[in-house]
Amino acid sequence: MAGPTVGVEAAAAAESAVVATKEVVTAMTAPVFRPFVFVELSLPEGYTLVEDAGVHMNDDGVVAATMKTGSTNHGFIWYDEMYLDGWQGPLEADSSPIVLDAAGLAGINDDLELCGTRDNAGPKAFFLELTGTYAGTLTQIGSGYASDVNNSGVVVGTSILGAPVAWSMLFGAPVLLPPLVFAVGTAAHGVTPGAAYPPVIVGQSEDADFDVQAVVWCFDQQLGWDAEGLSEVSSPDMGLAVDINASGHVIGAITQDGVQADQTILWISNSGWTGKVLDIATPFIPAAINDQALPEIVGEKYLWKATNLAATPIEGQLLDLQDLMLTRLDVYQIRCTDINDDGEIVGVAQLEDAEGEWIAFKLVPYDVDNDEQPDFREIVDGSEHERKLAHRCRGEDARRFARAGVLGWPGPPYSLRAGRPLAHAPGDPPDRDLGTG
Repeated sequence: MAGPTVGVEAAAAAESAVVATKEVVTAMTAPVFRPFVFVELSLPEGYTLVEDAGVHMNDDGVVAATMKTGSTNHGFIWYDEMYLDGWQGPLEADSSPIVLDAAGLAGINDDLELCGTRDNAGPKAFFLELTGTYAGTLTQIGSGYASDVNNSGVVVGTSILGAPVAWSMLFGAPVLLPPLVFAVGTAAHGVTPGAAYPPVIVGQSEDADFDVQAVVWCFDQQLGWDAEGLSEVSSPDMGLAVDINASGHVIGAITQDGVQADQTILWISNSGWTGKVLDIATPFIPAAINDQALPEIVGEKYLWKATNLAATPIEGQLLDLQDLMLTRLDVYQIRCTDINDDGEIVGVAQLEDAEGEWIAFKLVPYDVDNDEQPDFREIVDGSEHERKLAHRCRGEDARRFARAGVLGWPGPPYSLRAGRPLAHAPGDPPDRDLGTG
């Protein structure tokens, strides 16, 4: 598929959208939300997006998604949204495309390591370390489904028997996480994104009565892994914990059916995992949370940014992202699946109507009042690539850190991402800057 173009009529309409968005943004109270440039992530000819697999992104803005040709799924990667034809793939291992069958990619970390699931003769979780632009070394790590990977190469997911599990790429042996209670169906959904030791894992635990509760797994140096139920704000049939940021904020929802949220919840680690309802009129099931001082949360078509974490309910602003999109006028619906610490958002969009085609997109924040920022049409057509690429060169792309296992957990004892660790437990080794390379 070709990337988006901006014709005369679309340009005029987009100019009007800028004026209208300025009026909306100017009328808002702090924090001020910027509109977003909608950038379609192009696909190679003959491929279509597997929208159910989601779109994933790291903090450097590198995007990964699952594409289909015929009945075969493959993984693709985009290094910079300025390239409208900048996809790389299909992802390869041992000089051959990685066939994902009916499964797909599940996450990408800042070291360009990916996780996902292959569905050949049963689900198989895998870990892929890129050694080139789209080729790397693939390791099959167990029978089950991968959900997320952090910067220390810890992959979390669900075993084929329905038990939560964490895989370490250092030892390759799975660590079964204990259920909260007798569990008939338990899943691990997210892991702290940084490389702090030890990681914190979030998910859900289902008991024999089919009640589902949100769960956090923490590692105790004396007791090992321990499951803790996150406080329920009400008495739900289902409590979901879907993601955790580097500061230990967990996002999830209370829902009756797993589809429609009754409440959107933020659990805060430094207050005993106390759950607080987001003060919003339209609850939604979130997909991801970033690690800004006032965190931003995305899910469905919404963006929510906290303004006061101490308040009960938590105060913030909820925005419908389709009201803040520039350059794309034919979007019927969007579903956001990830957000990074720069406030960039990725997801899937359906064009024109309910029968329309699905595409992958990135939303790039755009400051309508910054006269020094290039015209948004330059961002879309790629002429702004040089500046964006320079902005992203943080000396981290080439990092390949040595890893060591201590205290029984197969992961690094040091925080490899300076400035983003969770607090270490007493007696843990201090943070150490291992540099790059």
